[in-house]
Amino acid sequence: HLGSPLQVTQHDTANAYTGLRDHVIRLAYPGITFVLYRVAPDDRDLLMAVTLSDSTRDPGAGIRVGTLVEEVERRFGQPYRVATVQGQTTLQYEYEPDFSAAEDIAFEIEGGVVRRIIWLLYVD
Repeated sequence: HLGSPLQVTQHDTANAYTGLRDHVIRLAYPGITFVLYRVAPDDRDLLMAVTLSDSTRDPGAGIRVGTLVEEVERRFGQPYRVATVQGQTTLQYEYEPDFSAAEDIAFEIEGGVVRRIIWLLYVD
């Protein structure tokens, strides 16, 4: 159990299908952050992303925060997307484990080491 979040932020966004205002909610806990998409008018929550920044948690992807970038590339191969902003590189891969509907997994790299792991889920 994670307890209460350390921080909750929310912003509104237009629903492309209904024209109503939906909400994107970010729940930050120590070492892990969840992003939810709350659909109006029924307030149904859909998981959009999970970001792991704690090296003590095992994400089940074979890679942990603190793993060398060479190990990411050995396990996952070449990413389909690479972006570098202010010295931080993000490697993005298609990823569909048995336990999840995750569509992509991204590894944020600084100094040759994984700093964050992000699972991105398709929300429509």
